[in-house]
Amino acid sequence: MSWSRYSFEDIKSQEGWKPEGGALYVLREGAGLHLTAVFRCKIEGSRQEQELGLPLKVETRVSNIPDFDTKLLGELTAGLARNLTKRLPCTNGPEIPSAL
Repeated sequence: MSWSRYSFEDIKSQEGWKPEGGALYVLREGAGLHLTAVFRCKIEGSRQEQELGLPLKVETRVSNIPDFDTKLLGELTAGLARNLTKRLPCTNGPEIPSAL
């Protein structure tokens, strides 16, 4: 988990990123074994530009496990993102699906 070095608008225009619901974009690489999810997360007290200019990035990757279930990785990534939105908390309440 980190802040993305790209703005939300930059990500939306880059090749490979796909919308997942209205709140986030996902990049799948490595036959689905590397997922990056980016979503807007407004932190209380931060500047208004922070929500669009510094989206939150959650990245998961599986290596050295043949035939790993990519559906499970999508569920784990979504669960981590949902947990972060509650614990930080993200005051804009991004809706993260149950699986990516």
